[in-house]
Amino acid sequence: MISLELNLLERKMKYVARDKGDEATKEKGIPQFWLTAMKNHKLLAQEHDEVALKYLKDIKWYRIYGGSFRLEFVFQQPNPYFENEVLTKSYKRPLMEKTTGCVIKWHHGKDLTHKFLEGMSKNSKRMTKSCESVFNFFNPPQLCLHEKHIDYNDGYLNGEVKSKLNYDFFIGKIIRDKIIPHAISWFTREALEPGGEFEDLQDDWYDYSDDDEDAEAIKNL
Repeated sequence: MISLELNLLERKMKYVARDKGDEATKEKGIPQFWLTAMKNHKLLAQEHDEVALKYLKDIKWYRIYGGSFRLEFVFQQPNPYFENEVLTKSYKRPLMEKTTGCVIKWHHGKDLTHKFLEGMSKNSKRMTKSCESVFNFFNPPQLCLHEKHIDYNDGYLNGEVKSKLNYDFFIGKIIRDKIIPHAISWFTREALEPGGEFEDLQDDWYDYSDDDEDAEAIKNL
């Protein structure tokens, strides 16, 4: 369904651009479609990431065994920021006991998850500091029920770990269930219209009223 809608929207945009003599009609796809869709969702917007996200061509998700799932972000290659054509993030059951990202092969000086600091280190290298970036999504915390962070007094995850686990899973579900199937509405900003058909997509917290046991288990920790 999304592919059909994209094709119709793409044809419409090309028709308008052709009337204006726009050279962009020679390009395949809608320029910066996924960047625009993600920017319109406040939880996924980081302005300094836009320079790399404009090379994002597609976002897909796949159900794996036992209800686990994988997200795939497909990028145009070559691009000036990293070598990967596909960035992945996987969520494993039960209880989302493990999330697996991927190593981003950044080109020299292009790592958007770190920023340069003033001054030099002792070995004459520029110092860096980690910073907020949507690309941190691919380097998730490794949270396992058998790790030392568990509060063994009550058998549950401590507050800090539980918060990280909830938020990481929350973002994955937002992308899987709200961004991907409603990408057209985010691109056109229809999803942002108050009182409209897609108003529920704007919720700050995720509605766990589905059949995903992992989501319910995490919610009740």
